[in-house]
Amino acid sequence: MLASRSRKEAEKANKTRLSEENKASRAMKNREFQIAQIHSQSAVREHHRYVSLRSEAAEAEVLVNDLKAAYSTRERARSLAYASKALEGASRTINLERVLVTANSFLERSQDFKIASSAIRDVSQGVQEQSLGGEGKEEVERLMQKLADEAG
Repeated sequence: MLASRSRKEAEKANKTRLSEENKASRAMKNREFQIAQIHSQSAVREHHRYVSLRSEAAEAEVLVNDLKAAYSTRERARSLAYASKALEGASRTINLERVLVTANSFLERSQDFKIASSAIRDVSQGVQEQSLGGEGKEEVERLMQKLADEAG
């Protein structure tokens, strides 16, 4: 809020500066040197005011951004604290021995499955070789070679 107000005031000061410079220029053309000097001084004051207000606006924006970052950091820290408490509570309720037994059982079953699937694959391959015979295997290889040649 302060930043936007300062920016608006700075723009007004800049417009006033331009107006004062124009007045000083007209006074110089009319050879009214003392009036030109007064308007020039006013233009310089307005320029300094413009710079000061722009600086104030920038400082206010930086302050607001710093406050937002601090608030965000505080909220993240609070969320992490809640998550940490939740994990701690969950770890108290979990029976680690039971989890380990279940995991080991799963690993044993998956190993048995691998052995069984390997045996089924070997039997399947043996049945295919028996049904095709020696000639069938060569026929399959010739067909594969032909398809590879056609594909390029």
